[in-house]
Amino acid sequence: MLEPLRTGSESSAAAGLRERLAQRLAPHRPRAERWLKTAPVWVPLLFAAHIALLGLLPAFLESRRLSAEERALGARLDAANERGQQLERLRRAQQDPVYLERELRAARFGTGAANDPSPAATPAPVEPR
Repeated sequence: MLEPLRTGSESSAAAGLRERLAQRLAPHRPRAERWLKTAPVWVPLLFAAHIALLGLLPAFLESRRLSAEERALGARLDAANERGQQLERLRRAQQDPVYLERELRAARFGTGAANDPSPAATPAPVEPR
C-alpha cells in the first residue's frame, strides 16, 4: 500500500491525526475494497433499477391512460359517424321530390308524420261507399 509522502512542513499533530484516522479506518478497508471490486455488478443494476422505476413505470402508466382515452375517443367517433350517417340520409331524403310530396300530404292530412325524420307513409285510400 502506498503511503503519502510527508513533507517537512507537516506538523507532528497532523501526522498523529493522520495515523489515528488510518488506524480507525483500517478495519473498514476490506469492506470498501470488496464494494469497489463488485462495482461492475451493482452499478449497472442500480442504473437499470433507476431506469425501470423512473422511466419505464411512468411510461407504462401513461400508455394505460392513453389506451383508455383511445377507447373513449373511439366511442365518441362511432357516435359522431352514426349521427353523420343519419343526417346524410335525412339530407338525401329531403332532396327527393317523392319524399317531399309525402311529407306535404302527411302534413295536410294531419297524421303528425311531418316532424318524424323517418319517411312518411302515404295515407290509406278511402273506399267508396
